[in-house]
Amino acid sequence: MSQEQPECRAAVWTDGRFSPAVLAALDQVITLAAAESGGKRLILVGYSGGGTAAALIAARRVDVDGLVTVAAPLDLKAWTSHHNISSLTASIDPATAVAALRGLRQLHVAGTEDATVPANFVVDFARRVGAPALVLQGLDHNGQWSKQWPEIWQAFLNAGHPPKG
Repeated sequence: MSQEQPECRAAVWTDGRFSPAVLAALDQVITLAAAESGGKRLILVGYSGGGTAAALIAARRVDVDGLVTVAAPLDLKAWTSHHNISSLTASIDPATAVAALRGLRQLHVAGTEDATVPANFVVDFARRVGAPALVLQGLDHNGQWSKQWPEIWQAFLNAGHPPKG
């Protein structure tokens, strides 16, 4: 018989995967890593659910200069409805953080063959925050994203800093 760790209840990796408690823990880790490295300004990068978390954390921190998401579900309500899955009721939806993300240099990346996070979800979110979207041909959710990193990074650099507001 295995015992569940109190910090890792099923709700943490299901309905509450983007809950305030999870985001606070991730935020704390980022703060510690920045302090250890001497970093003062941050660029957050995340893939899939990591991109969702990165967007939510970027919306709440003042030391983030950039955000790159790759194949990330950034509108949880639309995404869960599309897949007819649990609505992640204990999670915060990045779609509610659009105003906080406007004015931040960011890039949202999708693949044309991604059935898990269809490109139109990513493109729509990018439009709402006033950021560019990069849609890469032939990539599915588990695609060779690391091989695309030079193109993704260059697109992020080319995005520049949008006006605040």
